[in-house]
Amino acid sequence: MNEGSFIYKIYTGLNVLYTCAIFNFLFLLGTILGFGIFGFGPSLLTIFHLSKKYHKKELNHPFSEYWKNYKKTFIRGNQIVLPIFISFFFILWNISLFLDEMTTVSLVFLSIIQILLMLMLFFACSLDQFYELNPIECLLKSLQFSIYNIIGSLLTILWTAMCFYGSLFLPGLFLFFTFGLWSIVTMGIHLRLFELNEVKLIQGGEEKEYGCEVVKASPDYQN
Repeated sequence: MNEGSFIYKIYTGLNVLYTCAIFNFLFLLGTILGFGIFGFGPSLLTIFHLSKKYHKKELNHPFSEYWKNYKKTFIRGNQIVLPIFISFFFILWNISLFLDEMTTVSLVFLSIIQILLMLMLFFACSLDQFYELNPIECLLKSLQFSIYNIIGSLLTILWTAMCFYGSLFLPGLFLFFTFGLWSIVTMGIHLRLFELNEVKLIQGGEEKEYGCEVVKASPDYQN
C-alpha cells in the first residue's frame, strides 16, 4: 500500500484509534481487577510499557503483553505510584478541609506541589520503562526530570490538560479513546527527552541539564 495514498492515511488513523481503544479497555480492566487503588499503579505502568512498544513498532500482541507485564510489575507499580497517589490526595483533602482558612499564597503553593506530583507520576512511569532504577530512585529521578526539563514538563501538562478538558466536553471519549491517546503521545514526548538525555550522557559534562548523571541505561532501552 502506498504510504502517501489517502487509503493508507485512513488505515493509519483507524489503526491508531483501535490501539487507543485497546489501551483504554486494558487500563480500566487492570485497575478494576486491582480493586482500584491497588490496580491503578501497575495498570498505568503497563500502559506506558505498551506505549513504548508501540513507538518502537514492537507491539504485536497487546493483550498478552499487557497481562504479562501487569503481573510482573504489580508490586513495583504500587511501590512507585501509591506514594505519589497518597500524597496528591492528602494535599487535595487538606485544601478542601481548610479552604476557607487558607491564604492565596498557601493555596498557590499547594497547587504547584500537586502539579509537581502529577508530573512525577508521569515521568516515573516513563523512566521505569527505560532505566534500571529501584522504586525510590525512580521517584527521585522523576522529580529531577520534572524540574530540569521545563519544556518537557510544560508539554506534558498542556497535553494532559487538553485530554482532560476534551473528556469533560465529550465524556464518551475517555471510556473509549482519550487515555490511550494520552499515554501514546506522552510516551512520545518523554521518549524524545530520554534520547536527549542519552546524548548528554555520551557527550559527558553536560548531563546535569537533564538531571540523570547517575542513571544507567537499561538494555531494553538500548535495543
